Amino acid sequence: VAEISVLGTGISRSKFTDADNPKRWNLNGVDGLMKDYIPDRLTMMDTVGFTKTNDDNFSFKFKDPISQSDIFSTDKRSLIYTDKYLEFGVIVPSQVLFGLGQHNSKFLLTEGLWTMFNRDQPGSPVETGTEGKAHLYGTHPFMMGKTNDGKFFGILFYNSNAQQVKIRYSSSGNSLITYSTVGGILDVYYFMPDTADNIIRKYNKLVGLPNLPPFWALGFHQCSWQYNTTVDLQEVVENYRDNGYMFDTIWTDIMYMDRYIDFTVDQQNFTGVKDFVTSVHNSHLHFVPI
Repeated sequence: VAEISVLGTGISRSKFTDADNPKRWNLNGVDGLMKDYIPDRLTMMDTVGFTKTNDDNFSFKFKDPISQSDIFSTDKRSLIYTDKYLEFGVIVPSQVLFGLGQHNSKFLLTEGLWTMFNRDQPGSPVETGTEGKAHLYGTHPFMMGKTNDGKFFGILFYNSNAQQVKIRYSSSGNSLITYSTVGGILDVYYFMPDTADNIIRKYNKLVGLPNLPPFWALGFHQCSWQYNTTVDLQEVVENYRDNGYMFDTIWTDIMYMDRYIDFTVDQQNFTGVKDFVTSVHNSHLHFVPI
């Protein structure tokens, strides 16, 4: 089932669901925040183009309502919808693209494969888009682009499964975007040309603002893969104190666990950890076990 809509606030949406399997996993958080977004049928007439061919293929495009130029187009792009693999292609009028966190990479995205799968790749390798293997902590399937006239657009692939985006440049100055994922539905939001600030504001309004962290969470934190015992942790805290350095939080990585099992503590190497945490709190510091 294909649903194409314009929300009347510079945001458009395409949503593909499975009529034979309405219980497919999907995120519904945005739907709860969309009470302020009412589909705008008048604007839709000026911004949406729909084409169907004799061989049952179809495509759609979203146009800039002012210039009438194509901003997002699915013309001759892929659409695959199976149980364990989904693919969706779109053309955007820019080769100046950024976003698709979380990667340790240059700011601008290049041609290549950008994978989003939270596996904490050891060493935080630099991602160049050549292999799509450098996965860090977070998935943010949102990207922005800058058009030749200096405006910005955005696109959100609203999905929480393992996913990737392939970017390929065309000779006309466009980028061919191919999005793929292993589950869920194809739910895509398009942010029409505007200033970069306004695109980000609209994105935040759509997905919701992040929770405000406690003040200490914004302070100086100390963590290392090398803390193998409670004694190691104590020495770090004491060395900071002895050298007059201020800090807020001491972390320990997964070595504190019993055989790396969640919610356990290694009783051999991390004996006395309860007393250590008490002493940390008594010093007005914080402790975070990964």
